[in-house]
Amino acid sequence: MDGVKPSILIPLLLIIAAGELIVGQNCGCAYIVSEEFFGGLTSHANPSCEGNGFYTRDAFMNAWQSYPGFAESPSIDDSKREIAAFFAHVSHETTRMCFKDQADKSNPYCDPNAQGYPCTPGKTYYGRGPLQISWNYNYGPAGQEIGFDGLNWPEGVSTDAIISFKTALWFWMRNVHGIIGQGFGATIRAINGVLECGGGNPDAVNDRIHGGKLHRKKQQRKKRRKPLADARGKGREDENRWDDGGSKTPPTPFNLVQEASYQGK
Repeated sequence: MDGVKPSILIPLLLIIAAGELIVGQNCGCAYIVSEEFFGGLTSHANPSCEGNGFYTRDAFMNAWQSYPGFAESPSIDDSKREIAAFFAHVSHETTRMCFKDQADKSNPYCDPNAQGYPCTPGKTYYGRGPLQISWNYNYGPAGQEIGFDGLNWPEGVSTDAIISFKTALWFWMRNVHGIIGQGFGATIRAINGVLECGGGNPDAVNDRIHGGKLHRKKQQRKKRRKPLADARGKGREDENRWDDGGSKTPPTPFNLVQEASYQGK
């Protein structure tokens, strides 16, 4: 992502949670993704939006139970960063939790060469849900893992909120979770890098960053207490992995020199 500076990206993605978290219990999602936090996400959707009332915290928390590895890390700070990154992308993909379906439905997103996942006649695989999953080669395996017929009932992603969030977490865990330590830029590349990175769509990149900014602004109102202890019992004052404002050398993950070997959503 040419022109996107670490100093701009990093501060937008830090979630500052008040109080102590109980470490060693997955990621503390129930605490970090609080009612207040989720309400801040959905409050930006117009009352007339199709996604209004569909994307709920209860649906997310239910889906998360199937993917307890999401945002699980020895470091609470790393967990918060992953959650912030996830919802920054969700905010962008759904236009602030407004849309369940892709606006332009003219493309069926059917890849006839996707072995094992043939398109069902009359069905389309355009973007749906929090991360706008698309293509038959994503709907097929997502449905198999989650437990719904993604090829014959792709619309289930935009009619069942729990399935919807499960598909988003399925895609995230398969394509993004493993590279979260490389920085926010790497997550953009994993989700839509072919179209957006390398100057392909700077407006989209900036909007994803803005999504993180909304979370950061809300959390900044909370007062940070003493450093949290990680799962090994050591206090972590400042990891600086996503922050170049400290005394340590700024991180290098934003120098994205390798293409990821995944298929886009």
